[in-house]
Amino acid sequence: MDLFLIDRYSNLESPVHKLNPVVSLVSFLTFVIVVVLVPVGSFVPLFVALISLSSTAFVSKVPLRFILRRSLVIVPFAIAVGALSLLWKGAESMIQHSASDPIAFHSPEVRMFLNTVLKSFVCVLGMILLVTTAGSANLLGAMRRIGVPATLTVGTCFLFRYVSVVADEFFRMKRSRESRRAGKLPWVAELRSIGTLIGVLFIRSYERAERVYAAMCSRGFDGAMVAPIQSGTSKTDILFPLFLLGPLLLSLLV
Repeated sequence: MDLFLIDRYSNLESPVHKLNPVVSLVSFLTFVIVVVLVPVGSFVPLFVALISLSSTAFVSKVPLRFILRRSLVIVPFAIAVGALSLLWKGAESMIQHSASDPIAFHSPEVRMFLNTVLKSFVCVLGMILLVTTAGSANLLGAMRRIGVPATLTVGTCFLFRYVSVVADEFFRMKRSRESRRAGKLPWVAELRSIGTLIGVLFIRSYERAERVYAAMCSRGFDGAMVAPIQSGTSKTDILFPLFLLGPLLLSLLV
């Protein structure tokens, strides 16, 4: 389950990995906010943001293929959300432009669609790079340091810990289902089978969560997670926000 190994590349030796987790978290969150605020139809800042993330990934020594594999999960959802912009007060304009311009790239609806997909992709790339380089434990400590509520911190901790467990359970159930059937089922039966699979997975996950919580309470769990808090800053901590955010902000001002 390489796709769900959160800390696979968190122990590499690079300037990005040595950053103070608070600096890394704040920098990437600011980067995402700036990307979201890019005006619709302004594609140059988005491509600049992609270049900045690619440069950061290169410096961090995290394989770009690994980051892209994990980011492709969001692409179908981004396309589905972006497709709604094509239907939003724009069907007539698309038909008007179709005769003279088949691509209709100058259509506001198409620009909004491309803008939504690119923004989603860039933001997900940034968050994946943050989690991959900072590490889950350091990231949780940084969240506590900047004042994130304890409930959200604990929930994020459990997500990091058990997403691979739930994924492994799902694929084991999927293999078991496929080994007990012969041939391909009709699409209605296939949907019913998948629905049953998801329902069973939910019940098993709920029961596992109860067992884990009971075991944690018996060991003195009081609702707060212990996470390392790194203090102190270096020159790299000061230069990294400029390296990540500087080109993007300049492209918006030019």
